[in-house]
Amino acid sequence: MEIDTTFLTVGALMLLAGYAVTIYNSLVRLKHQVARSWADIDVLLKQRHEELPKLVDTCRQYMAYERDTLERVISARSRVADAREHGYVENRDPEQADRQLYEPERIIEPGNRSFTA
Repeated sequence: MEIDTTFLTVGALMLLAGYAVTIYNSLVRLKHQVARSWADIDVLLKQRHEELPKLVDTCRQYMAYERDTLERVISARSRVADAREHGYVENRDPEQADRQLYEPERIIEPGNRSFTA
């Protein structure tokens, strides 16, 4: 009978030790997982920090493109308005009308297509 209780006691202690080792290993794994997650967050923050100047540069380039496009459209429209104001269209002077009115209209037309495309 003494042997049975000894085996039960040793068996219970071994189960308890196995349970403690399992919990310890789970906690260590969780600790490393948390450290890895923080490292991933640091990497993402560094990437974001490196991407921000590129994004700003891209926006500046696009702003310059838009400014150039707007200036060309305004110039073409003002030439059309000048041609209409000076009566080249009404007088039907073909050479003046083509040069003063239709050429600026040809400049504006591709820009209008890109707005609707």
